[in-house]
Amino acid sequence: MVWRWIGTGAIIGFALLGAYAMTSDNVNEATRQSYSATTAVGFMGMLGACIGALVAAVVLALVMGRDRR
Repeated sequence: MVWRWIGTGAIIGFALLGAYAMTSDNVNEATRQSYSATTAVGFMGMLGACIGALVAAVVLALVMGRDRR
């Protein structure tokens, strides 16, 4: 059950930040270097997956902690 929550959070996070990367301009403001859409989706998607999994784990800990009381 635990892995389903974390996996779902990772998939949702990847989808959200991947979609954001697809719709934004992929230019580094400091160096004016442009990234390809594939690179931007990959980096932002992995960041979103990590954040989504972390949020899902925290929510799961809160839900399971409430059930044990």
